[in-house]
Amino acid sequence: MKGKIVYITLILVGVFLIYFLFHMIFSYNVAHTNSSESKQKIKSKVVEKSKYEGVGVATSIEEEKTFRSAIHYPVFESDMINSEIKSYLNETKERFKKSLEVGNKQLSSEQPANLSLSFRIHKVANGLYSIVFSEESYREETDVKLTSKIFIIDINKEKFVNPDELFYDNDTQREDLYRVVRESLVESKYKYSFLERKWQDWVNKQDLSNMYITKESLVFRFNKYELVIDNADTLEISVPLQKVAELLKEEWEEKLLVKEKEEEAELVKDNNIISEEEKKPVIEEKDSKKRVALTFDDGPHPKNTMEVLNLLKSYNAKGTFFVLGSRVDFYPDITKRIVEEGHEIGNHTWDHRDLTKLRPETIKQEIEDTNTMVEKATGIKPALFRPPYGATNKAVTDLLNIPEIMWSVDTLDWKYRDPENILDIVKQNTKDGSIILMHDIHSTSVQGLKLVLEYLDKEGYEFVTVTDLGK
Repeated sequence: MKGKIVYITLILVGVFLIYFLFHMIFSYNVAHTNSSESKQKIKSKVVEKSKYEGVGVATSIEEEKTFRSAIHYPVFESDMINSEIKSYLNETKERFKKSLEVGNKQLSSEQPANLSLSFRIHKVANGLYSIVFSEESYREETDVKLTSKIFIIDINKEKFVNPDELFYDNDTQREDLYRVVRESLVESKYKYSFLERKWQDWVNKQDLSNMYITKESLVFRFNKYELVIDNADTLEISVPLQKVAELLKEEWEEKLLVKEKEEEAELVKDNNIISEEEKKPVIEEKDSKKRVALTFDDGPHPKNTMEVLNLLKSYNAKGTFFVLGSRVDFYPDITKRIVEEGHEIGNHTWDHRDLTKLRPETIKQEIEDTNTMVEKATGIKPALFRPPYGATNKAVTDLLNIPEIMWSVDTLDWKYRDPENILDIVKQNTKDGSIILMHDIHSTSVQGLKLVLEYLDKEGYEFVTVTDLGK
């Protein structure tokens, strides 16, 4: 009997061990399969199509009582590249937030601190980009910090390019490079104001992290007061590639100077320009129907703006889009579609900075650069302007030659990201003649728009552009 019990026990232990072993193998296979599938999904992740192949753009805007921030950054198909960019963004945000904790001055809604992080992208060759970040932060207008960060990225090789890789590594070549840069500086408008001692400090550092590449030049970017005594935000010295050809390694000379000439969009310019007849607004007789203007800020977005346009079309509705020039640069075709479908384009600056804190020449550049980019994409200039955060003053309005448009109903879609909350705010505050503020960069805003259109349509509202609302 005792032996029989031992025998049964051994059988049960064996069955358990077999089950346990099978479970472990099955779990490993599932995990391995899921991991492989996950990796495959990551590898096959595609950035929404933009003008820059393999690169998209993302925007993060916050507005709290004590600070405002607008952060724009590129998005790549490579997780490795995105991770490095995100690390830089996180470090920048953490540094800014820590700075808010330092000092005796009490931050308030009247004088919020600001962080603006924007970038310019330069396509150098197929798959090779220079990304130039500009960071501007301050607690007070007299305490402005301006810094830059540059990434040179080869998306085909999924790597960051160290500027030192471009040149032969010897003292003579490096001295020749500095000599060429100095010659370009002396030939510029800063020839009488640059400081020789500071120039020598930069040379002694042997650091080219402030250099980026364009199709035509090497560009050296210096922070405010780093090299000259002028009150410039930044100083950039461009050196034509031809001038440094002999200093470049053979592979880089071939890549930068013997590359195929890319035909620009001007070849199909006629297809992008809207005719004079199309530019003329359609004047309709005003009736007694209730009307509202739906407005959308901070786009265009490669997915959400398209969905907004589809929703508006389904209700025969017209909207007004206050676009950022930095995003129009990436998505000109979407901007063109906005105009082609009868909607209105407004200027929302290049990169969403608080204009009340900027010098007049910088404000002017924010507005004019956006006007230029919109006109290049659509053939028309924006007819309206909306200041970021609604922050404006006499210095801003004095530089405008188009109407400055605010809003009467703020859906707070950027803050709560809740479609039902958007609808509740619209229900409580909308009346005939309202200008409703939304943002077409959030998917929850698209969901909210669907609810808003359905509700206001049943209430008998007509959806018109801001300009038509004022007629």
